[in-house]
Amino acid sequence: ITQTIGAYQIEYKNRPITFIDTPGHEAFTAMRSRGANVADVAILVVAADDGIKPQTLEAISILEKASLPFVVAINKMDKPEADVERIKKQLADLNLIPEDWGGKTICVPVSAKTNQKIDELLDMVLLVADMYSKKIQANPKRSAVGTIIESRIDKDSGPIATVLIQTGTLHIGDIVEVGDVVGKIKAMTSWRGSVLKDATPSTPVRFLGLKNAPVVGDILVISTDPKALKKKQKKSYQSFAYLKHKTEVVASGKCKLPLVLKADTLGSLEAVAAALDKLQFDDVEIDIIKRGLGNFTEKDIDQAVAAKAHLVGFNVELTAAAADYALGTQTTAHTFSIIYKLIEHVEAELEKMLPPEIAYTKIGELRVLAIFRTASKFSIVGGRVTEGSVRQKAICKILRSGKLLGEATIDQLQNNKKAIGEVANGNECGLRLETGTPVLEGDIIEIYTKEERARTLHGKTQ
Repeated sequence: ITQTIGAYQIEYKNRPITFIDTPGHEAFTAMRSRGANVADVAILVVAADDGIKPQTLEAISILEKASLPFVVAINKMDKPEADVERIKKQLADLNLIPEDWGGKTICVPVSAKTNQKIDELLDMVLLVADMYSKKIQANPKRSAVGTIIESRIDKDSGPIATVLIQTGTLHIGDIVEVGDVVGKIKAMTSWRGSVLKDATPSTPVRFLGLKNAPVVGDILVISTDPKALKKKQKKSYQSFAYLKHKTEVVASGKCKLPLVLKADTLGSLEAVAAALDKLQFDDVEIDIIKRGLGNFTEKDIDQAVAAKAHLVGFNVELTAAAADYALGTQTTAHTFSIIYKLIEHVEAELEKMLPPEIAYTKIGELRVLAIFRTASKFSIVGGRVTEGSVRQKAICKILRSGKLLGEATIDQLQNNKKAIGEVANGNECGLRLETGTPVLEGDIIEIYTKEERARTLHGKTQ
């Protein structure tokens, strides 16, 4: 599964085409949406063997809301179980009628593995672009405007961002503003890594020069303020709304799992946080005490130890110094490169925090024959076991004429004046009951065992 947004460019029939690759995992809704917002034409990929999935429906919804023209690529045609007609029927059921069925939806059966009909797919992309050419125009002579499609912090180079230029031309030395972040373009490279001095419309370019990591989806513009670089910078990525740590005290009685969450890029951090926010349960909840970019540091470990938090990372690791430091604190960082593995890990940790389910099982019954002593907090009685058995330390219900009067615990159990652990059916015994309920001759004492059973997040017991 593709799990990061990126961009690259090819040349086909002497025309450049820039591709923005968006994630297929359902946790990355926001990233797919950003891809739609910066694109001119979309390729909706549907697996010929799997068909329409929830992520496909979500992508279609995003494309329709953005009024973005698209071509359907029915992929994995190399597989024997590929069924094009089934996919077309599913599309038709969504009111996306294929062209060969009399509709307007362009469908191209392809195989990324064997390159089957990839040329035809590219032809269709160019055709759709030509059909909407009046809406797809840019002026390379004006100041650059672009959208940030990736952002991260490099341990050596500092903040690095990828921008897709949508109009104008970006130059080395330009002073830019991206949301609250400003900077001066110091270096630019293409998606292949080659050095660039200028970036024209539809060019994806990675650049250095910002003072902080920008938010993915923010707009890059050329600053008209010559003093912009001297202005005091606001907080970095942690100042934005979707990354704020809410310190609300919720008097819900829930057990909280504190997390220190880090990821390699802002897009990934946003997506992981959004996926974790969906983990809503009655008895336990997640409390992300810190979010950040880059590898775990000694400071992260200190914060985790102080808050008794778990270190969870996506596409990151511990720095060498942090790894040594962690050994002394007995702290473990759990890092993942696949998002659903990270979610499964957090769910497992939440499950450990669930209070157990208490199960009571009736094991016996005793009829009270004599009362030897009654006090405010206990009673000493004698009786005969009429069903099952009676065990020391078992819990009891006290019934009179079929009505529940109270509960008790068997503190001591004797048979023939000797302490014993269990008395079987048909035998008489003496009991010291820890209870505040007065017991009378003829009362029935029901005997129960108490068992704690581990619960799961989805309501089952183990």
